[in-house]
Amino acid sequence: MSSMLDPKRSLSAALVLAALALVSLGALAATSALADEAPVAPTGAESPTAPTAVEFTRETVSLVGPRALVSVKCAGAAHEPCIGTLALRGSAGAHKVAYSIDCEAEQILVVPLGSNERAIGHLKSVRAVAKTLQADGGSVNTAKRLRIR
Repeated sequence: MSSMLDPKRSLSAALVLAALALVSLGALAATSALADEAPVAPTGAESPTAPTAVEFTRETVSLVGPRALVSVKCAGAAHEPCIGTLALRGSAGAHKVAYSIDCEAEQILVVPLGSNERAIGHLKSVRAVAKTLQADGGSVNTAKRLRIR
């Protein structure tokens, strides 16, 4: 029962489910494309789809109790949500949170700091790294140094 409450295992399980959902969406799109009977005109080169990725909308991280608030926006291909993890890294260690954000939506991610709240509060900045899963199974990393206020 204690393994069900372990945040690392819960995060891993959430990422596996998110990846499976992306694979299912890709298979569904391929099936519906095959069902269309209209011929597709060939083009010289297919235009690649822009990857989805998280953008940091503020230069600062706010600390509220044992949590850090990070403002982000999902940018990229239309109708593709940003699914992945955000890690705040500093000399006090790394703290992660999973996210799922609709395309073009802005959101404040709440990163639990646990017992390292005081150690992070003394830092002037942290490195934020967002790892966003892609429909092809890869990922896109976005990193930025954010000031703590």
